[in-house]
Amino acid sequence: MFKKLCIFKKLIPIIILLLLTSCATTKKQPIVKPETIEKPKITENLENSLSDLTTQITNSITEDGKKKIAVIEFSDLDGNVTQFGKYLAEELITRLFRMKKFEVVERQLLNKILSEQKLGMTGLIDDESAIAIGKILGVDAIVSGTITDLGISLKVNARIISTETGKVFGVAGTNIVKDDNVRKLMGIISTVQKEEVQKQTEKKEISKEALKKVEAEKFTFELTKCEMSSGGNITCDFLITNNDKKDRELQLTTQHSRIFDNFGNEYHAKEFQLANKEGSYPKILLVSGVPTRAILDFEKVSIDTRSIALLELRCTVMTSSSGGTSFTVRLRNIPLSIGIISTVQNEEVQKQMEKKEISKEVLKKVEVENFAFELTKCEMSLGGRVTCDLLITNNDKKDREFKLYADRSRIFDDFGNEYRTKEAHLANKQGIYPTSLLVSGVPTKVILSFENVLLKSNNISLLEIYFDEGPWPVGPAGYRIRTSPFPKASIRNIPLSK
Repeated sequence: MFKKLCIFKKLIPIIILLLLTSCATTKKQPIVKPETIEKPKITENLENSLSDLTTQITNSITEDGKKKIAVIEFSDLDGNVTQFGKYLAEELITRLFRMKKFEVVERQLLNKILSEQKLGMTGLIDDESAIAIGKILGVDAIVSGTITDLGISLKVNARIISTETGKVFGVAGTNIVKDDNVRKLMGIISTVQKEEVQKQTEKKEISKEALKKVEAEKFTFELTKCEMSSGGNITCDFLITNNDKKDRELQLTTQHSRIFDNFGNEYHAKEFQLANKEGSYPKILLVSGVPTRAILDFEKVSIDTRSIALLELRCTVMTSSSGGTSFTVRLRNIPLSIGIISTVQNEEVQKQMEKKEISKEVLKKVEVENFAFELTKCEMSLGGRVTCDLLITNNDKKDREFKLYADRSRIFDDFGNEYRTKEAHLANKQGIYPTSLLVSGVPTKVILSFENVLLKSNNISLLEIYFDEGPWPVGPAGYRIRTSPFPKASIRNIPLSK
């Protein structure tokens, strides 16, 4: 009993200590008010955020082996493209290009194509549009995304879409603090949006800036643009205004409407559109003083074409249900813009055009009937085929019809042997009697071919080119007749390259 009492006395200090400790741990904690909680700080400024986003996108694209990309303008969650969304796309294009790891399509060109093809233009682009853009532009991937306003910052989410599948294969994201620079960009959003909405809600405004303007039969014809697409198709846009006090019906005709390019090649119109009428012979009432849009299409134009030397538009003012007064409108020296190809492609086309440009190095030159004949080369290939290239220029002030007689044209070699022309090309016409309008001052290419020429021939002692100038009188049987000898151009002592 005494021992138990002694043990209990020794335990008393320990029990007291435990009781004190217990009281201390049950003490009430202070209440922290919500407003005193420190909010997380956002330290990412615009420059750092863009660099971070560019790096993320670059890594995703590089890992997937993509070589050519396009960047779509970023939108908000409702699909509206803001000024900041345009700025973001522009900055990404510049930064991604500087990475030197892939080709980047220029933004304005991309927007133009999206508009023409009526595809989605925002960060909410769908799978089908992504695949379509890939086919048109030849891009492997599309960068799109959204911007979300979080109050003190902006959340940017980017998606990288494969144009092969239309599926997302990479993502990137960053936060951007709304500092003064960002607020300035966002501050003009409302004005820009109003302008964009105004443009989109109105029908496409017809441009009043005319490249060329002519008047005929109390009509004004204003050419606003001629543009070539990647497939060699040319589209020319006009405004036609009836200046008469009374309304008049006008018909356009594709059959006699044509263009001549800077090489003298002739192309006839494929289709017309006059206001909301279209076809080969569209006809509509032109209200007095109201500009009416006309669109003229040409197909399979040489990709080397740089400009249109002459455009002829055939029109008829209808005076009855079956006919009227016909006239031709002519516009000259029209610059040709190139559409739906990238800046890089445009430069490449320019190089190819320069390479293929007709050589102006002349071996021989003669003038007959106010036509200049410039021989650029005569070349013999295997098998004894001789090809002579010439440029023929109409030096008259007026355009003139020119007909080449291949069956009469001939060469004599340095042994006195005679060879008749097998085939002739006059611009993009060919045959035994190719005929074309030679536009004043435009050098037009001619190719004459001769076969079975003696292989040991080294020179052409004489080249004779027979031709005729229209218009030609028509005989009783309907055939064109000529009462005087055919003119000819004679060129002598021509070196023969092999």
